[in-house]
Amino acid sequence: MISCIPVITIGQALSALYGSIIEMLEEEESDRLYQTGGTIHPLKVYWKYFKKHFLGDTACFIAFAGIMLFGSMNLQICMTWQGFMRNLSSVIIAVMLFAWVLFIFLFSLLAREEGKVKDLCVLALAEAVSSPVRTLSCLILYTVPMVLILLDQANKPLYAFIFCFMGFALIARICGVMMHTSLEKVRRLRKKGEKA
Repeated sequence: MISCIPVITIGQALSALYGSIIEMLEEEESDRLYQTGGTIHPLKVYWKYFKKHFLGDTACFIAFAGIMLFGSMNLQICMTWQGFMRNLSSVIIAVMLFAWVLFIFLFSLLAREEGKVKDLCVLALAEAVSSPVRTLSCLILYTVPMVLILLDQANKPLYAFIFCFMGFALIARICGVMMHTSLEKVRRLRKKGEKA
């Protein structure tokens, strides 16, 4: 939460969170921790990923925030119109949903993979399309708390507190576990692309 306070660093913080989660999962799976009797230091791992791709993560977040802001403003305008122009709102919702899916999957790749942002966007979309159930699960996990915060005015402070201080990391952990299973597939896709 502290690393998200400047707002512009939200993308970098999310990327570092995913990088930390996936590295910890890899360490647990490889049994290196148990063989050496070592421990994982979450803050050290998080800080390593936080410093890793400052410009790329920040640029991706700014692009995402711009798309969502522009889309929500256009959506409000389209909803006031009648006829064909009102139907434009479904196109805007589709673009915003596409950006939301890309946002969720891209930041898990930005932390762990090297390469151009354009190539990572393609891989993120391939990862999202490869398992619609996982994609839908991640969308629901990220979207439901935000919808609750926006719609339930009476319990808004409670939802905001739970989401900010407990829910965000828990959601990232659950999605990180789901995405970790497909990270090897993504690496294989990248190797095939490099050979071709």
